[in-house]
Amino acid sequence: MTLEDPTRIDIVAGSLDPARPGLDLWVVDTGSISDDSLRYRLLIAKVLIYANYIASPMFTVQHPKIKRADVLVRVVCLTPPTKLMRDVTGIVSWFDQSLRVPVVVEDAAKVAKHLDTCHGEVRSYVRKVLELAHIETAPEPTTSWRLPWRSKAKKTA
Repeated sequence: MTLEDPTRIDIVAGSLDPARPGLDLWVVDTGSISDDSLRYRLLIAKVLIYANYIASPMFTVQHPKIKRADVLVRVVCLTPPTKLMRDVTGIVSWFDQSLRVPVVVEDAAKVAKHLDTCHGEVRSYVRKVLELAHIETAPEPTTSWRLPWRSKAKKTA
């Protein structure tokens, strides 16, 4: 899960925003690249691969119920993104010039604010990314309860 591997989709999950249906494709920027120019170029290369995947027939086969217009590329930076990176708001696929995929670039601390509103696989992915960023989160609650009518029955004489 890094910018250095542009051929791999880091995370595919339901939308982080419960009000928006669809799919989020995550790019995880670990912050391991210190050269801002290189970091930006790798980001553009990876986001372009994502846009080309969304425009491909493979996407339609793998996600038949998802409209391409309902897909967002979410770039989560474990170290603060540069201004140039934050300015990336969308990208057009080489294969379908009419498809503009929205892109959101944010730091992991901002993603942490979504933890309370997301569920299931999205919540587990958010927790993994926050763990990579060394951001402390409250432990997952455990459900340990007992039905009141399930107590041991008393013997009657």
